[in-house]
Amino acid sequence: MSGTNNKPVENNQADKKILVVDQDPFLTELVHYHFSKEGYAVDSCLSIDDWFGMDASDYALIIVDVAIDSNSGTQIIESIAQGTPDVPTLVCASANDTNSIVLALNSGATDYITRPFAISDFVSRINAILKKK
Repeated sequence: MSGTNNKPVENNQADKKILVVDQDPFLTELVHYHFSKEGYAVDSCLSIDDWFGMDASDYALIIVDVAIDSNSGTQIIESIAQGTPDVPTLVCASANDTNSIVLALNSGATDYITRPFAISDFVSRINAILKKK
């Protein structure tokens, strides 16, 4: 078809991609296992260095460990919130204290889940965020 705008196709592709920024490859495998069946592509960054050069707008959701590379995760969350505020972020972290949760949410995170977590809770939170988007 002539005159077709490719922009919606690009947006649709971004709507089917999830990025996991976490040093633990298990988390990426977990997300891939549960969401590839639903047509999502899952990418990963295992370090803060891998994050540089990524375009947050390419993703429907970004899952971030705030403790990645000496607690650089908060910087990633702030960067996403400032540059692409429409891209939701789910923080997945070991810290279960109120200050860590408040800091992550005040930095722009959409939601926060602590490790260890039930797989069903984790998947439900991701589904809820993706539905709102």
